[in-house]
Amino acid sequence: MDLRVPRSDGLPKTLIQAWATFLSHKTPRTVLCLCLALLLYRLQESPVSWADLPVACGAVCVWLAQEWAIHAKLLHSKAAWFGRDLHEQHHSTQYFHVCIDGVELVAPVMLLALGVFSAAFYSAPALGHTASLSYWAAGLGYLWTHYFVHLPVPTSSCWAKAVRRHHMLHHCRSEEYWLAFCVPAVDAIFNTLPASASAVSVTPLAARQKDRMRGKADTALPAL
Repeated sequence: MDLRVPRSDGLPKTLIQAWATFLSHKTPRTVLCLCLALLLYRLQESPVSWADLPVACGAVCVWLAQEWAIHAKLLHSKAAWFGRDLHEQHHSTQYFHVCIDGVELVAPVMLLALGVFSAAFYSAPALGHTASLSYWAAGLGYLWTHYFVHLPVPTSSCWAKAVRRHHMLHHCRSEEYWLAFCVPAVDAIFNTLPASASAVSVTPLAARQKDRMRGKADTALPAL
């Protein structure tokens, strides 16, 4: 299937335009400001040590695992609830669009993470702040990456190309697989990474997405 980037749709077409649009939205600006504020607080709180490294790595791993779990078990839940309905609307929208979560969704998650990590590291509050900062930074990375791969912006990055193809397969082949995001290999851990795309049947929701994308374009993307 020859899937192509839409022509004149008003979306950012260059990396500079993509960054400008991203930073014009309230959510990325809010997360970035909170990350910088917590970073400054952490640096004046106590010297950074080697103990911070495994804590930071662990917090990022927590983000990657919950990124998959929320996507697989909540947003694609078999049970009907408003979160699943909202996510289905996302799948029903033309693949290339500006996609940034609202601050009213992101801010409570950030505050919850701060509370959980602070409680977990009650006896070492500086490490709790390191964990929170790392989790928030991973979330900011997710916001940018998810936004970017939904744009028709060319990239020379092998990682960005891999993430975009991985996510397009989720939208245009089957919403039951390719559920990880920032690190596609996470799907291999949870057994949601098929041996090949051709081994998976196209779902009705994905078929409708392919129909919306077919033939609209000036830049070809990989067949899915």
